[in-house]
Amino acid sequence: MQINPNSPNIHTSILYLNDLHAQTPYMQQLKSEMDTFELNTKDKKDVDSFILAGGDSFIGHNKEKNKLVSSFLNISKVEYSAIGNHEVDSINTLEDNLCNTNTKFVVSNMKKSGNTPFDKYIDEGKIVSSTIAQKNGHKYGLIGAAPFKLNQSKNLHEANLDVEQYEKTKENIQLEVKKLQEQGVDKIIMLSHIGYAIDLQLAKEVNGIDVIVGGHSHDLVKGTKNDKNIITAPDGNPVVILQAGQNGEYIGKLDITFDETGKIIEATNNVKSTKDSPKNLVVKFFQERILGKSEQLGTITRVDKMEGDPKIFENPYADFFGDSMKNELNADIAFVNSASVRGKLEKGKLTSFDIDNLVPFENNLVKVEISEKQIINTLKDGALSVNDKMLKPGIMQVSGLSYTIDEKGQIKNVAFKDKKGNSIPLNNENPSDDKKFIAIADEFLINTSEYPTLKQTKILEKYDFGKEKVAKDYTKKLDSNNIEIKLDGRIQNKSHLE
Repeated sequence: MQINPNSPNIHTSILYLNDLHAQTPYMQQLKSEMDTFELNTKDKKDVDSFILAGGDSFIGHNKEKNKLVSSFLNISKVEYSAIGNHEVDSINTLEDNLCNTNTKFVVSNMKKSGNTPFDKYIDEGKIVSSTIAQKNGHKYGLIGAAPFKLNQSKNLHEANLDVEQYEKTKENIQLEVKKLQEQGVDKIIMLSHIGYAIDLQLAKEVNGIDVIVGGHSHDLVKGTKNDKNIITAPDGNPVVILQAGQNGEYIGKLDITFDETGKIIEATNNVKSTKDSPKNLVVKFFQERILGKSEQLGTITRVDKMEGDPKIFENPYADFFGDSMKNELNADIAFVNSASVRGKLEKGKLTSFDIDNLVPFENNLVKVEISEKQIINTLKDGALSVNDKMLKPGIMQVSGLSYTIDEKGQIKNVAFKDKKGNSIPLNNENPSDDKKFIAIADEFLINTSEYPTLKQTKILEKYDFGKEKVAKDYTKKLDSNNIEIKLDGRIQNKSHLE
């Protein structure tokens, strides 16, 4: 950024991340990038700097892993964050996280019932509907938005925690902008976890927002381009929309120049891969202190690249977990929720931490009896995702089965692969209620309304461990010097060819 010291313009630099999902492998690289950013901006009176997050830094119910995220946010000096859906995977999670982190959470669309476990944090200013940050004597306003489907969780309803839907959210945000403007703020940043498409819509319908640091939809938005991530608000002023993928694989830096009225007149957005960034030893220290030492399981010699979004394409990591579940627990088939396996591995050393990082949710496994008809209907339940705007709940990842989703999103060519490797076609059109199989899934899949067919299956056995344990046991039986994470074409999705 070239700066003219005689100009009345205000220069701002924002380092941002979103949807970290407690992925410990990338925290060390992220911290190095944050240290570099701080070194380049610290004590500079001609540049106002922020480190911000678009939500979902945390994930799941593992308190130790989330405690590590809190430590990471603290030592990385992340000042403000949106509240994502995974911040509240359980009603106690955010409370625990709030106790351990210095980050302030901004959410402008939470319903104020006056009777939630978070009221004390609202009273203490840990959760705010909006706030003002002072940088080198300049005022910045921060507002936020939590995802609309946050209120679908039963335990959140029981705790009276809820958020407004789009129209009311838009109204709340405009009111918060007005409050900030009345306090002399003319530079406003929104921390959003409602998805890129809705951020675009809001930017077109709300006045006063300058920058949206987004998340939730996991978009990788590089550079700046008119009508793509530079949107014109109703008052004619530009809005810059940011999002940096997911899992800490990327980090973004926005350099912007405001004129004396608070209007953006220049913007440069650089999104950088963290894959080759240096690893920070301080994060490694915290990781080992909080989570303990990791066990080495072997060496990965092959990692296949996913064809597209793992919510609607075959995922080699889900294949690996599914195969381990089926083989270790002596079942015919295994079902793996697309959203339950996250992150990536690289060739080289494989550790127990690597396995744990791929499975952020702690759900015990269940063995069920399932009919041919229930198998077909389960696959159909998942295939609804290909026509969903957010690709949810995700197609069903499988082991012991293969199937195709055709151009219209219909299930075709379902086949069962027996233990001898023979492929036996199942009846797509008129499946039997009497033909039975033994399947493994986790308790989330058995209980969720997202896959209603699995709720109807007969439970044969419940286990007190999850897919990460069986994956580690399965790995130890493989050739430790030749572990492969590979695709084999068991799922073909012709509705989203990329």
